[in-house]
Amino acid sequence: MNDLAQWWQDRAPRERALLLFGGVVMLASLIFLGLLEPLAEHNQQQEKALRAQNANLQWLESQRHLVEAGRPARPLPAAAGRSVLAVLNEAASAQGVAGQLKRVTPASDNRVMLTFEAVPYANYMRWLAALETQRGARVARIVLEKTTVPGQVNVGVALVFP
Repeated sequence: MNDLAQWWQDRAPRERALLLFGGVVMLASLIFLGLLEPLAEHNQQQEKALRAQNANLQWLESQRHLVEAGRPARPLPAAAGRSVLAVLNEAASAQGVAGQLKRVTPASDNRVMLTFEAVPYANYMRWLAALETQRGARVARIVLEKTTVPGQVNVGVALVFP
């Protein structure tokens, strides 16, 4: 430390002022570049993400009426005089998934468990959506497993009818 103090004393007053000013500028630059600028950039990114989320929320709110309009006011009964199993078979045939329906297990009067193997995902989802909108079925539990064939899944689903 003695050498540094001696070196400092050997400098002319004008040199010392210039070195001191340069040190202050360097310290201010380091604080700005290392702390303030990253914080400001992070703040801008967060504000941008918030604006995007608000835009998504507004769009979703504007689409709510479409979703509500697509639901029946009250679920339709399975079918007058027909069993739930008959309705399921008819809907499966209509959507092209009857061949992949491997097991149907009635759990109660209004609950049934189904197992599909290697069913095309898109066809299965159309079948499930049709059951929900036309017959008021609700999914109580669902397990999807991918298969080795792209676009096909194994499905175990428990449905509840009104």
